[in-house]
Amino acid sequence: MKILLLSQGTGYPNDTTFRDTALMSSLQRIGHDVRLWSLQDTLIYEGDGDEEQMVPRMLDARDLYFRFRYGALTRWLPLRLQRKMAREVTLPRARHWLTNLPHGQRLCFLRELLRGYRGCFRSFFKEAVALIGKETPDVVALSSLWYTGLIEPLKLHTQSLVVVLLPATLNPETLPADKRLLLNIGHHLRRADTIFAASEFHKRWACQTFELTEETVHVMYDGILLNYYRPRLMAPANGRIGYYGEITPQAGLKKLVECWLRVREHFPDCELHIGGILHGTHRQFLSELAKSAGAKQQKSIYVFPNLPFSEKRSFLNNLSLLAIPPGSELFNNVILEAMALQVPVVVPDRGMYAEILHLTQGGILYNDEDLNSMVDATLNILQDTDWAETKGTNGRKGVVDFFTSEQMVGRFLQVVRQHLVQRG
Repeated sequence: MKILLLSQGTGYPNDTTFRDTALMSSLQRIGHDVRLWSLQDTLIYEGDGDEEQMVPRMLDARDLYFRFRYGALTRWLPLRLQRKMAREVTLPRARHWLTNLPHGQRLCFLRELLRGYRGCFRSFFKEAVALIGKETPDVVALSSLWYTGLIEPLKLHTQSLVVVLLPATLNPETLPADKRLLLNIGHHLRRADTIFAASEFHKRWACQTFELTEETVHVMYDGILLNYYRPRLMAPANGRIGYYGEITPQAGLKKLVECWLRVREHFPDCELHIGGILHGTHRQFLSELAKSAGAKQQKSIYVFPNLPFSEKRSFLNNLSLLAIPPGSELFNNVILEAMALQVPVVVPDRGMYAEILHLTQGGILYNDEDLNSMVDATLNILQDTDWAETKGTNGRKGVVDFFTSEQMVGRFLQVVRQHLVQRG
């Protein structure tokens, strides 16, 4: 089977790019012809011509400040302001500066911005349709929601089966509260031949949000390449609570530190290990977070920023448990990696987290509106090492049964082949 995967290409590794890589390599391993193509570093909102209405919608983008940080959007501003923004930018400051620019300057900025990335999308879409028409793949898989504008031209100009892979990070917190935009996305999605959701939770939510029928949406759990994850021989002797993900104020890390401090009342030697993606704009936040623990306690907080993939596994292996703090906005596939290494997890009882834990029994769910619940769950694992080991074993077995790249590819091919057969 010939497959073209249009990936979002975010510029740094995240759950979606890991999923796309695992899907591509697993399909290639069993003999399928798979190509991956991505549009790097594009904005995710396409304007509708109303520059004034465009401002709040643009500023809802989670990564807008990265664009300011690296100068991608600031070349139309005065040089002095460019330098100031690159040096000091945070998301709230980016929002403040842009909305407080003089009216004429803001409109000029937005017109140039819209012209730039509309042209980028048009060029990409045109190239994509031309490439697909030339390559004639059996299946075109769109792994970014923002590529759904390609569905109609692909259906019109090619014979390829068009499928959409909704990312696990897609949820009510990560989409803008813009009804027109959501209706537009839903209109495009309904033209796709089939849609894959990352869980039953995502399927229900997508059907409701985008007005999709349940028959067109199929559950395909994200899978990991299991050969990279071998079960560890033993847990660390001293307690180590770990977090791995984006190190940002939105990740709920303040609550995690509070939980850890209360756990240390029972386990004075317990350490807190924080790893993941840390951008320069959040180093001050991290410093303040450590100071909030107190001079004595912060010596037991260890930070491992921007680890390469191989060191990430070592980081997870050395934890007593992996914790997802309350208030964390994004689903984090790192819990699958931790369970594959037989590391028990403590996660909020909501959304996809609850679904995964019910399938694997690889950790404990807690009420994310009650910090006491998280503290109790953490203490249960640290106090009973035999029980924690059982949870780790369950987690590994659950990942093998439900969340490997082979499971993901099997589900993908099953649904795709059904559609190809129906087409004749």
